[in-house]
Amino acid sequence: MATKSFRIRWCLTALILPALASLSCSKSSSNGSTTLTPDQFGQRYKFADNEISGWQQAAGTDRFLVCTSAELEDPSNPNPIDGAAPAYTDNGMTMVMFQYLAGPGSNACQVRAMDFGTDASATAMFAQEQKSTASDIAIAAFDTSTAIAYSVISGITVYAHFKASYFELYLTGFGTDQNAASQAATQFLQVLQAKTK
Repeated sequence: MATKSFRIRWCLTALILPALASLSCSKSSSNGSTTLTPDQFGQRYKFADNEISGWQQAAGTDRFLVCTSAELEDPSNPNPIDGAAPAYTDNGMTMVMFQYLAGPGSNACQVRAMDFGTDASATAMFAQEQKSTASDIAIAAFDTSTAIAYSVISGITVYAHFKASYFELYLTGFGTDQNAASQAATQFLQVLQAKTK
């Protein structure tokens, strides 16, 4: 009788534990994608060398960084946003990836990929930037409800969102050739959109 009771408990355990594990491992955010750790988020959006032809991660030890919102708001933790974290965290940003890329010639791009947890929060962040930015550059293949850009000295700044992710691209080193900067932005956004699940 004890053996039969043990077998029943073992069978129930064998059936129930995997089911419980699958529930805890497939926790979903409201955008339908699985919850990612900061490292997983960073690796999802990190550009490999020549993923876009001619673009590679810039040299240096601080060229790729992933921060949680708490790390971003910590004044003792230096990061590329330096003091501007509340503009993002107050809108629901939970983590951010920074990557610096060197392109052909003097071209450079800083990529910021941010997780806002929900499509609504990412869209709200984009709408906030859209209201405060005088967009003057068209990004081919993207509607202004998804991506906007404006000219800066020697390049363009781009804001975009796909699902629960929000992106900022700072493209420099293009001189007065805003068309080339816009084409590069299109390539970057196409890759980021494909990586967004």
